[in-house]
Amino acid sequence: MGDVYSKLAKHMEKLVMGYPYTDEVLDLLKEMFSPQEAEVALAIPNDLPPLQVCDADAIARRCSLPEETVRETLESLAMRNLIYTGTTEVGRPGYALLQVGYGMPQAFFWKGVQEDEYAKKMARLVLKYFTVPTTREVYRGVNTKTYKYAPASLTVDVPMQGVYPTKRWKGCYRE
Repeated sequence: MGDVYSKLAKHMEKLVMGYPYTDEVLDLLKEMFSPQEAEVALAIPNDLPPLQVCDADAIARRCSLPEETVRETLESLAMRNLIYTGTTEVGRPGYALLQVGYGMPQAFFWKGVQEDEYAKKMARLVLKYFTVPTTREVYRGVNTKTYKYAPASLTVDVPMQGVYPTKRWKGCYRE
């Protein structure tokens, strides 16, 4: 199989909002995916726009694992928020890799404040990878700001607004 994590890192580097290839991204991927999960993730197309999905049949055709294994692995990854899920144009369940700024690295922290060892380990790995130079590499050549999407049909019941104007972000990032 070769080094499936290096292959996955190179695959994810080519996403529309991809992950620059570094040793730190390999550490992150090794913690996120088992070798089998990494192989299934390699079969998910990397040329999809953010939030566009591919159905399990198409992913299974691109993978050397049995179809049922691919389906079970996709569901497991989706349950752990390691891939994006949505509905295809024909109404079937679909899957996509998380792109930088569209789920990654936020997925590890969607459950809110966590004090368990896994959350702490993932926070350290995310901070080790997403340095200022890496973030600049992700957004190089982008003349427009990225967008944040929220489904129009979703009602969010929160007692306090958590979105800050861009002007207030100054000083939040380490150089």
